[in-house]
Amino acid sequence: MARLDSDTSRLVVGDDYDVIRDLTNFVAVEIETAWLTIKSSPFDADAAAVIQKEITQTPVDGEGSITMVDDDSSAGAELTFQLTADETATMSAYEQYSYDIQIKSTAGKISTIESGVVTPVRQITESTT
Repeated sequence: MARLDSDTSRLVVGDDYDVIRDLTNFVAVEIETAWLTIKSSPFDADAAAVIQKEITQTPVDGEGSITMVDDDSSAGAELTFQLTADETATMSAYEQYSYDIQIKSTAGKISTIESGVVTPVRQITESTT
């Protein structure tokens, strides 16, 4: 899946949307927690975020999960944040939102691995039945 800041045409207001990041061979530490935060302004408090997801290695429907990879050819993690249709419906089409993705290692170190701006688009088809 494309980065939020490089292909925003895929994020449609009112649609389910999975944000997947492949960190295989990117991080050499075990990830305990990861966050995806989308805000109207980067200066807003986290409590005022339009969408904030916190994921762990335990999968939760509607939230996502961290999958650790450790085999002979690669090591790292895959992050999956599940945005629901109800959550993306709270966003305004063509408005710019700031976002970032942070990870926390099992050693307690927090790193921002991605940040940028996303501009969701309007649905063309509104029928769902």
